[in-house]
Amino acid sequence: MRFSLLAGLLVSCALVSAYADTFLGVEVKPTQGTFLVTKDVNVRALPKTASKRLSRLKKGMKVTGAGRPKDAAWLAVRMGDKDLGFVYSPVLIPLIDGAVKGELRGKLDAGNNRACRYSIEFEGKSEASGELFEIADYEVAYACLHKGKMTKFIALMFLIEAPFKVSKALVHQLTIDVQGVGEEVDRAFSTNFLFNTKKKTLAFDGVSLKKFGRAPVLKKKSIDNIQHALKSAVEIAPSSWKESVWESLRKK
Repeated sequence: MRFSLLAGLLVSCALVSAYADTFLGVEVKPTQGTFLVTKDVNVRALPKTASKRLSRLKKGMKVTGAGRPKDAAWLAVRMGDKDLGFVYSPVLIPLIDGAVKGELRGKLDAGNNRACRYSIEFEGKSEASGELFEIADYEVAYACLHKGKMTKFIALMFLIEAPFKVSKALVHQLTIDVQGVGEEVDRAFSTNFLFNTKKKTLAFDGVSLKKFGRAPVLKKKSIDNIQHALKSAVEIAPSSWKESVWESLRKK
């Protein structure tokens, strides 16, 4: 009985040690990802305001998360290969990297006996107006066959790399824009999605011009990674467009 109890304690200790990492002598839970500094902040030797100040981060800088201590209000950070120290985490925004290599391709059923092929190509990143984070831009080429006729068109897609809800739910906006729908010459017809990186889901969030949209058959989907999110948005969007959208696209 004593042997079983001792063995159990040893296994328990091993699991705790495997779970915890050490950063500057402090046990932390391993954390990955890039974080944006939203205001000037001190870097501390310990996850305490009264601890020694090691350096200072300026607004707009980016750091890598190295772990979270027991006090989750702090984050251990590094820059490159250098361990910096602990930062008060509310001043940090977690970022995702929307860059993808190569072309993403696939097929989809847009409804009403309309079959489509598509390709997605990463175009680069642009600055968000008045913000410190960036937007990942993509070009989407659609080719859709309906009643023996092929309709080809280009859509623009963008992913905001910073979450717009910096709380427990890390939600990013993912939008597909199509130009020239209806009489809206200077205004894009947008199909919006919410990409939750914590729950790993993609949810349909409506269209910008209500008279041209409808609810798709699939409104929410589990997501593996950014590539999967991009492909899923491109595949879901056309099923949310009314026939009047397709009429406009055929005339282009």
